[in-house]
Amino acid sequence: MSDPAQTCPKHGDELIQRFNGLGSAYFQCPTCTAVAQQVYVHRKLSDAELAAKEERTKVTYKRTMAAIRLVRRERTIPSAEKRANDRIPMA
Repeated sequence: MSDPAQTCPKHGDELIQRFNGLGSAYFQCPTCTAVAQQVYVHRKLSDAELAAKEERTKVTYKRTMAAIRLVRRERTIPSAEKRANDRIPMA
């Protein structure tokens, strides 16, 4: 098994080392990144479009379902809290 510091605490996936523009290294979970990207896309959908997308998506597509659940949760949060929680924490 990998070093616990090298695995995502949320998903258990191996972290990938990346480098920013200044050359500093950081570690990133590919699953967290994929979910965050899908949430960004799903935010633009209306409630009806989101419901249709949810119907078409099988439960086995965990990343897509996680993104849909996050968007639904965002829509129930009052706008002041939404601004405070706008960024998805990368665990």
